[in-house]
Amino acid sequence: MRRHVYTENDARIGLTVALRANGTVNSSIAIDTTGYRTAMLVAVTGTITDGTHALKLQDSDDGSTNWVDVADTVGSISLISTSDDTTQESGAHNFRRFLRVVATTSGAATGGTFGAVVILGTPRRTPVTH
Repeated sequence: MRRHVYTENDARIGLTVALRANGTVNSSIAIDTTGYRTAMLVAVTGTITDGTHALKLQDSDDGSTNWVDVADTVGSISLISTSDDTTQESGAHNFRRFLRVVATTSGAATGGTFGAVVILGTPRRTPVTH
């Protein structure tokens, strides 16, 4: 089979797109990375009215406990503040089996609309099943 971005990557919802004000929100579902060696966190913004919004990846062995920040990253997502309709990304490798996205918003009166997707890559076998 011919190599293609579709046959070698898989996208998972990290955070649904929503209006977020002050506080911290985690992915509602742990992302199982079995079969993949790398991941990319892609933040997608809509209208950002105020506040700052920080996104990061955390990993866990069992998908429910002992979540810690992924240490081995490439690039970073800068604080999202007043940029509307943008994307930012960062990569990760050497993570444990499960990933989740954590978003922390502070200094917001109304907040901003954003979400995140995790793209799993460098599969152990191709083509990947969608």
